[in-house]
Amino acid sequence: MRRRFPVLIALAAVAAAAFATAAPALAGTGAAVTPSRACYVDTGNSTKAFISVSGFAAGASLQVTVDGFGVANATAGADGTVSGTIPVPKLDSLVGEKQHVVRVTDGATTVQSTFSTTRIRGDFTPSSGNPATLKVSFSVFGMNLAKPSQRVYVHYIAPGGHYKTTISIGKAKGPCGHITSTKKRRIFPFKAKHGKWTLQYDTSKRYHRGTSKTKYPWATVTVRVRSISIR
Repeated sequence: MRRRFPVLIALAAVAAAAFATAAPALAGTGAAVTPSRACYVDTGNSTKAFISVSGFAAGASLQVTVDGFGVANATAGADGTVSGTIPVPKLDSLVGEKQHVVRVTDGATTVQSTFSTTRIRGDFTPSSGNPATLKVSFSVFGMNLAKPSQRVYVHYIAPGGHYKTTISIGKAKGPCGHITSTKKRRIFPFKAKHGKWTLQYDTSKRYHRGTSKTKYPWATVTVRVRSISIR
């Protein structure tokens, strides 16, 4: 019978430091830890990852770490398995995506796996300049959450909410779906009138305004065009 984590217990700081420095041999047996997803969304709240552990001795006391920090204790069931959710560190404000290492050990055997967390976010740099000549690199994160290897589009919505045009900025990479930096190109491939523009990043070739019911990931960036500069 599979056994679920009865409760997540934060480990003491001293113990966490010990886990970070200890280096037991990684298991060469059938023991394993498997995250339920390759990528989880960091919503800014408490992100949780679901893992399944197998191949340990029945009743083994297990310690779980993420990126070297203790996050849970658990006991293997009669069949050597246990599963449940573990907390994941929040992403730093300037980080769009990060890979994490989860390890499970009983003191003698250690297994590990990886998963990533991502924001759903679009951006461009530099962020200011002459709108008629400014060239930028676009970046985006979280575009492969619905389907892998998605092509990413930027839709231009003019002041007043009218759709203007769409460009493609390439294919998103990795399980989360990132484009860290495109080649520089004109931020506006047309003459942009003054006012507040909205750039919507998503994986749909045709523009549909993103809502809570949209089936694919999307993000928006507001661009204010003034007489001689973008703010």
